[in-house]
Amino acid sequence: MQYRIGSKIMVVRMLPGENYLECLMQVCRESGAGAAVVLSSIGQLRDVKLGYFVGPGDYSPDVFQGPCELLSVSGSISLTNDMYIPHLHAVLGQHDKSVIGGHLLSGTVEITNETVLSILDVPMSRSMNPATGSMDLVP
Repeated sequence: MQYRIGSKIMVVRMLPGENYLECLMQVCRESGAGAAVVLSSIGQLRDVKLGYFVGPGDYSPDVFQGPCELLSVSGSISLTNDMYIPHLHAVLGQHDKSVIGGHLLSGTVEITNETVLSILDVPMSRSMNPATGSMDLVP
């Protein structure tokens, strides 16, 4: 992984075989970011686990062996109890040009990945919402 950090922007290039989410968490840790938002993320991933929130602890995950084109990622990375928590949704294109999407639970970089993160001045954390079972944003 290679990256550069500006005053409010992080530009990350991930290499084949790297764990997508672990790279994002590492960059946030090393930059000391209190929170970040994904501005752009494209490339190619394999072994992608996507989920759909069904209920507390149940994301009904499916794994897509890939490779899949990473067409879009949106979401945030917050810091709660000294742990970075990603809440990211992804849209992936498959070889036949069909599109799948969901909550991005894991993925491995296949060819390359280019991600741009915005470092936020506003600290964010997450806490369990007892009514829904989801980890809700606490700005």
